[in-house]
Amino acid sequence: MSRQLALPSSYWHLYSCSVLEDAICWGCHFQEELLFVSWPQTLLDQCSECSVQLDPVTGLPIWRGLRVKVGMSYGMVNSKKPLNTGRADYYGVLANGAARVMALAAPGQVRTLTTS
Repeated sequence: MSRQLALPSSYWHLYSCSVLEDAICWGCHFQEELLFVSWPQTLLDQCSECSVQLDPVTGLPIWRGLRVKVGMSYGMVNSKKPLNTGRADYYGVLANGAARVMALAAPGQVRTLTTS
């Protein structure tokens, strides 16, 4: 991910999928699962953006707790495997594109950038 953005790198998580549809499904499922996390009640009570918001038609929760931004970029990515962690390190145009798309996303939104 791009290191020029303001948040500490511990807030960034990068995942790689070989199929775009799988990545989009994962991002949407991730957002949905956040509705059911056992958030501290003080967070839900004191943070207006974290409070429970219900769909006016169905009465089901559409927001609850922290909201995250998900940005995706699709294509062949550059990666290397550092010796100290053994995990892939992604860099280059696609990784930076995903970071930029995520920066444009609203909290709770999944955005995708495709390149040709």
